[in-house]
Amino acid sequence: MPQPRSAGLLAIYPHITSRDRLLLQLLDDHQVLTTDQIHRILFHARRTCQIRLGELAALGLLDQFRFPRDGGGSQPWHWTLGHHGHRFQAAAHQRPEPTLRASRQPVQRLSANPHLTHLLTTNELFVRLTTHARQHGEGRVGPVVVRVDDDEALPDHHR
Repeated sequence: MPQPRSAGLLAIYPHITSRDRLLLQLLDDHQVLTTDQIHRILFHARRTCQIRLGELAALGLLDQFRFPRDGGGSQPWHWTLGHHGHRFQAAAHQRPEPTLRASRQPVQRLSANPHLTHLLTTNELFVRLTTHARQHGEGRVGPVVVRVDDDEALPDHHR
């Protein structure tokens, strides 16, 4: 059962699976993924994915936001690292531990970013390449590369 958000990071470790670690790394690399994108990359059953994302959010490892759809309803949940997710990734990569304020800024910026659709579309390309590679036994795909000009190519998240 998930611990409350106030639990220390060490108390959360027994609840983190290898798939959770991969998800945290994906969100660290790609900033934001939708429930559907996470489902296609890491889970077989959509409901299992939804339940696990809720558990990880309850642990403070993930944060989420979504917007209303024009004409009613709502868009899918957008998932990012939560405060403990940022702390976990900082520890995993020997980076300084982020403050709560520093951890909250990315989700606030992403939710207000006018280029969020572009980022999600770029991430969708990664998701499709990854699922294709998995279905055809080709392993994991690295960061998505976007052509900048004839002489230079950079991973999209470094632009």
